[in-house]
Amino acid sequence: MSIIRFINDRNRTPQSLRQVLGYCSRKNTVPYEFVGGHGVLKENIDSQMIGMKKLFHQENGKQYLHLIVSNDSTVNDAAVAHMIGNSIAQFFSEFQVAVYTHTDTKNLHSHLVVNTVNCITGKKLSMRRSDFHEFLTYANQIFSRNGLNPISQKQLLICDQESTDDAWDEDCDDWDWYEDDEEETDKEMSYLKDLCKVKENNTGIRKGLHFSDTESEMCDMISYLQSL
Repeated sequence: MSIIRFINDRNRTPQSLRQVLGYCSRKNTVPYEFVGGHGVLKENIDSQMIGMKKLFHQENGKQYLHLIVSNDSTVNDAAVAHMIGNSIAQFFSEFQVAVYTHTDTKNLHSHLVVNTVNCITGKKLSMRRSDFHEFLTYANQIFSRNGLNPISQKQLLICDQESTDDAWDEDCDDWDWYEDDEEETDKEMSYLKDLCKVKENNTGIRKGLHFSDTESEMCDMISYLQSL
């Protein structure tokens, strides 16, 4: 079955963005044809995304959204897997998205890293319950077009790095994953985890927590703008 996993890690510095891009690119060893996305060139993606943040003075708070599209085992063509990842990335059409498809594991899968700054409005990305359902519908259309089974809407799961048995409950309030108030975000995560307990399933949308944060250097804004 296809799985989409959202990684809700604590990423609040440029270095955390560089780290996740370095991980997804396997330190620039992912084949060139399996690096994609939109709003960015294939080289120096970290500097391009940081440049967009600086352009709109949105350098604080969450730096990126990281999700993994793991395809059904029937997908054995890396080009098809990469196309699916790029198609799903179009859901975030006003944001820079880098797509890296990994071909050296049992299941072909794509990492999507979404810059949290809107390229048009400069506003920060916010994902609430309704947005996740809209995303799920969109992703299922992509899966269906490629002959894959859709992801069940009943399996909209949230988990952290240590537990995979947490999920939204119908009584949960909408939750802004990109709230800049870190203390309030921690409170909401704790509340959500205590409230929502379900059995882990092998399909659905999942969330996790990892990666660390440190400082990083400035980028060359002029060079970035010229590359747009």
